[in-house]
Amino acid sequence: MAQSWDPRHGHEVLRLRAPGYEQELRFAFVDGVWWPAGGTLWQRRSDGELARMWSLLHEELHPVDGTVLPRRTRLAGPSSRRQDLVIITYGAQTVDPALGDSSATASDDDAGWEDEDTASPPSDGDGGDGDASPPPVPGDTPAATPPAPAEAAIPPQFTLDGAGLAPRGELCR
Repeated sequence: MAQSWDPRHGHEVLRLRAPGYEQELRFAFVDGVWWPAGGTLWQRRSDGELARMWSLLHEELHPVDGTVLPRRTRLAGPSSRRQDLVIITYGAQTVDPALGDSSATASDDDAGWEDEDTASPPSDGDGGDGDASPPPVPGDTPAATPPAPAEAAIPPQFTLDGAGLAPRGELCR
């Protein structure tokens, strides 16, 4: 583990080492608080050299409604060329936006999934409770068709618009 200061970006840099990897975490001091500002992950090759897997850098961190957000984010990964780079520039930033007519709420229910250690043992139909009904015979019970799921509207925050992008083939729309 190593700690250093990056005067170019104004970041405190923490370098963590594990047998197969090294990771650099960057923090920026904004309005009296340290905020995550980026990171890089390297994988140690068999010859002992480090190969960069990805880098992320938040630029121009600024306060927005009680939190700190970047004006731009750079994501970079290695490629056969120099590097693959994606730059995200945030036009408008809304903290905790309304997500439309979403009726989904967080709950403690895990949608019916059970861990092995909490699952009920399978019933063999011979539970000894006397008044249990016999198992249905295949073919006696009509197959119930499940209702079709209602199509949910996508809130406008999650739709992409290609307006303003250069008409070049390598850009996604």
